[in-house]
Amino acid sequence: MPRDSSTKSEPSRRSRRRAGLAPAVAIDVGLRLSPNDHLSRLPLEILTMILAELDPDDVLKISWTCKAFRKFLFNRKASRATVWKPVLERVEALPPCPPDLNEPQYVAWLYKFGVECCQTCGGKEDMKFFFELRLMLCYFCGRKEFGGLYTLEEEGYNLEIVELTPAYVLHKWPEYHRGTVAALAAKYSKQRGPKAKKTWMEEQQRIWKNRKQHGDAYDNALRILGEKWDIKREEMKLVRVKQIKEKLSELGWEREIEHYFIKDFANLAYLVHRPFSDEEWAAYGHDLIKVMRGIRGKLRQKEIGRHIKERIAKWLKPAHTAFILSRPPNEINPNILDVALSDEWRTLLCTEPFHEDLTQSVVEAANTQIPEFATVWRKNTVEQLLEVVRRSKTYFDQEVTEEVLHLASTIFRCTDCTCRGLGLVNGDVLTYPHALAHSCNFLLEKPVIEVVSQDVEHFEPSQPIGYRRNGKWTVQLYHEEEKHILKALKNVGKWGGFNSKFVFDDVAHGHMLSLLYALGWSRTTSAMEIEEKQPYVECLCECYHHPEKEPSRKILRWKKAIHECKAHAETEHARKWLSKLNEDDLVKSEQHEEARRKSTHLYCPWCHKHRHCFIMDGDPSLRRHVSKCPAIQKPCPPDVKEHTKSVSVLAEEEPWLHYETEVRLEGEQVQRGGPHDHRCETCRAMERPAGENPDSDSDDSEESESASSDEDSD
Repeated sequence: MPRDSSTKSEPSRRSRRRAGLAPAVAIDVGLRLSPNDHLSRLPLEILTMILAELDPDDVLKISWTCKAFRKFLFNRKASRATVWKPVLERVEALPPCPPDLNEPQYVAWLYKFGVECCQTCGGKEDMKFFFELRLMLCYFCGRKEFGGLYTLEEEGYNLEIVELTPAYVLHKWPEYHRGTVAALAAKYSKQRGPKAKKTWMEEQQRIWKNRKQHGDAYDNALRILGEKWDIKREEMKLVRVKQIKEKLSELGWEREIEHYFIKDFANLAYLVHRPFSDEEWAAYGHDLIKVMRGIRGKLRQKEIGRHIKERIAKWLKPAHTAFILSRPPNEINPNILDVALSDEWRTLLCTEPFHEDLTQSVVEAANTQIPEFATVWRKNTVEQLLEVVRRSKTYFDQEVTEEVLHLASTIFRCTDCTCRGLGLVNGDVLTYPHALAHSCNFLLEKPVIEVVSQDVEHFEPSQPIGYRRNGKWTVQLYHEEEKHILKALKNVGKWGGFNSKFVFDDVAHGHMLSLLYALGWSRTTSAMEIEEKQPYVECLCECYHHPEKEPSRKILRWKKAIHECKAHAETEHARKWLSKLNEDDLVKSEQHEEARRKSTHLYCPWCHKHRHCFIMDGDPSLRRHVSKCPAIQKPCPPDVKEHTKSVSVLAEEEPWLHYETEVRLEGEQVQRGGPHDHRCETCRAMERPAGENPDSDSDDSEESESASSDEDSD
């Protein structure tokens, strides 16, 4: 092959070696030097001095660049003393290269060059480094190739040989490498005679002891090297961040830069171990600018949210607070979120420019719409409750008006209250308006937000805020900015409607009519009247008694009696299950009512939030809640706390009903079968002997038994 014309004028190898113009290795491999190859033309002494000042990993990388450097740096005689030894000595606390490795291999293990993957399966996840064994294994291969001391003993290995090798804690106990133990066991078996085996064992103990000591020193040096590298990397990150900030500031992204670098910038993809160069900016600059645009949009939305929150606090909260104070305390009205999402207020709160305040005239115009909106909201909510009544057996296929809701016999039951881990089984007993304020009708989940055109009908007629879609509560908004209304009022209750477990209680309706008849009250008695008077009745049915205890007189509050009473057979409806109290019992019931622990789970008229109350809390927490209520203006007006004193609508009463006790009547038990035994036929049948006629009297049965006994004696 003809020689390159650029090398014809080069001196011969012998003359170059004598003149010392290039490394001897470059001449030995017959390297053809190009005119621009100035590095290879350096004298060997100068090149050695340059290499000796580099880090070990840089020297190893140089050895991979060309054959000349590879042959020179991999030659232990030529480069060990002049290059590798001074390079490795500069690494703090690093022990010398072990005899079973050469310097390039040692540096490769030190910096994990070429050993990034598992040496068994080739995987790269969950790697474990075993320097004393010269192994790099993944987690799964490590579990296969390592075993405990007693496991290896069961496999037939000598424990003395096993303990020669280093132990590693992979799980909870020390484990040993099977391959190394097997290799040592094979060599040990080849030794002839006890003396040879003893000599071999002593030699191996010395070798592995030195290897373990070297490994400990190596781990310490590796730790120090990692700490220095972390410091160097953090310093370089600071330099690169400063350079990136300068370039972005020149383009007008000063505000976005501060927000972008406010967190730990270790997640920045462009941070490496060298300064930020113009080439990197050309490659990654457009990505950074795209990130800055996204941050600018987020900051814009954050600023809009702050302005909307300020408008709610300044204009909407005082208007809504004044409206609630102008209404009766126990009337159900829309909360502040319902009003904020009305057409008038959502348009007003999202009016641009956001940095300008609203005028008094437009706010007053929106305030005048709150009573009308509340009327429509209340009508839609009541209509939902009437639909529940129309689906019942009692009022099926009948015309139901709002007057039916005010009756004391109109009772709803929420069976969803039984699923809260409190051992509750009957569900809450609800009358109007407690049924509308019940806590299970409000959302605990985060709603799904959809943005639609204003021309689209965004709400179902019966839902004031949103509707359910695929089991999730969905709120439709006109603009993206309206999301900040939900975010500003995230702690306000969200009406979710009546679920399938909220039903009209037909059984309680029948029992309530019996209770009114026993009290001598009219069937048209209102729920408000019975809630105010809180009457007590005597429960005559055995259903109120424990089957394993002696029956006694039971006097319960009307709601507790309805709560505990079960369904009766149709043939038993004519029986008298409830009875009016006499004068003495009335006095005891009044004393019991004064001492009764009443529900503190009151309904907040402003936010409809029900999780602020605590079960069995002696002090009504609504008074404490209004001072921090997210729907009331701050500071809290003094009329608010006065208003809460008149609030009696309960959001939940089931826990109190469950643990409510009867009026204590000492020493008054009912004899089974006596004149006061008012058990139903179902309870009597449980104790009746088999074959006994249920219509026969006890006296007739005694006469028949005596007659049969006389006939037997004759």
